[in-house]
Amino acid sequence: MRLHLGIPLFVLVLAAAQAGCGSDAGSTTSGSSDTSAADTSSGSDGTSDTAKDTASGPQVHLRGVAYRFAPGAQERIADATISVVELPGVSTKTDAQGHYDLAVPKGATVTPMIAAQGYHSMTLQTFDNVQSDLEHVHFQTPDDGIFAVLSGVVGVTPDEQHCIIASTTSTKAIQGLTYEQFRAFGAHGVADATASGTPDLPPTMYFDANTVPDKSLKATTADGGVLWTNVPPGVYTISASHPTKKFATFIATCKGGGLVNANPPWGLKEL
Repeated sequence: MRLHLGIPLFVLVLAAAQAGCGSDAGSTTSGSSDTSAADTSSGSDGTSDTAKDTASGPQVHLRGVAYRFAPGAQERIADATISVVELPGVSTKTDAQGHYDLAVPKGATVTPMIAAQGYHSMTLQTFDNVQSDLEHVHFQTPDDGIFAVLSGVVGVTPDEQHCIIASTTSTKAIQGLTYEQFRAFGAHGVADATASGTPDLPPTMYFDANTVPDKSLKATTADGGVLWTNVPPGVYTISASHPTKKFATFIATCKGGGLVNANPPWGLKEL
C-alpha cells in the first residue's frame, strides 16, 4: 500500500520536535495568536469551569480519526485523549476504531491535541472562531519506538528554542472523502507551488516525489510537502502560490520545541 502524502512529511518533521501546535474542505481557515491556557479552576464537583461553560452554551464539533504511522498498515489509535490547548478540561477519547467527536464552544479558538500511551503527543494547526463543525481533522502519530528510530535516521534533536512548521499543498480531490477513501487515495500533493509565511520564515524546504526533503528544490513536487525548521516562536500566516491554482492559508502558532503540522485535508489545501 502506498503511503499518502501527509504521513512521510509528518514523520520526518516530528523527528525534529517533541510536541507541536497546529488541519478539510471548505473555506480558508485562520488561526489565532491567543493560545494562552483557559481558567482551569474546579468547582466542588471537580469539574473545571471551562468544561461547565462549554456544556452550557452553543457547541460545535471536531471529528476525525487518530491513527499510527508505520510503513505498511496504519493502525487506529484507540483510547487516545483528544483535547484543546486553549480549553483545559475539554476533551474526549477515541473509540476502538480511532474515531473521535469533540464538542467545543461555538466561536472558540481551538488547537486540537492528541495524547496516547506509547505515542508522542502532537498538536494540529489552530482554528480561530470556529462557527461550524470541522470534519476529517485527523491525527497521524508515530509511537515512541518509531519516533526514536526516525530521530536517529534524520539525525536531529529537539530544539526547545524554535519550532517546526509543516504542511502540504494538497489537491482538491481529497476534500470530503471518508477516512478510508482518504487513506486509499495515494499521494495528495499539488506540484509546482511555492510556500511562504508572514512574518518571514527561514528558507522553505520542499519534499521530492519520494517524500525526502531536498534543499535544492525551489517548489513542491507531486508530494506537495513543505517544511520550515528553526522557526522562532510567534504567530505566522502560511500561504502558497501556484501558476494556476489557489490554496487556503492557515495560521501557525509556534512555541519553542513545538510542531505545527497542518496536514491534509487541512493546511495548504487547494481551493
